[in-house]
Amino acid sequence: MAYDPISRGERAAKLLEDDLLADAFQAIEERALGEFRTSKPEEKERREAAYTKLRLLEEFKAELRRVITGGKMVVAQKSRAT
Repeated sequence: MAYDPISRGERAAKLLEDDLLADAFQAIEERALGEFRTSKPEEKERREAAYTKLRLLEEFKAELRRVITGGKMVVAQKSRAT
């Protein structure tokens, strides 16, 4: 289902503001940090997996922020055009 940039930005903002999603993000981050902190020196793969989880979580949030910014840019362009 395709949405216009403004609608996509609004939906992305609602997702980032959603308490349940924020709680899920926090839980994932805390678990990954815990895995990283409690890994033994020889558990390189465990640390790399935890690092990957953290990077993916940040990339997911960054993508939502990019969608929000894109929607805001379209709104600003439309307001300047009128």
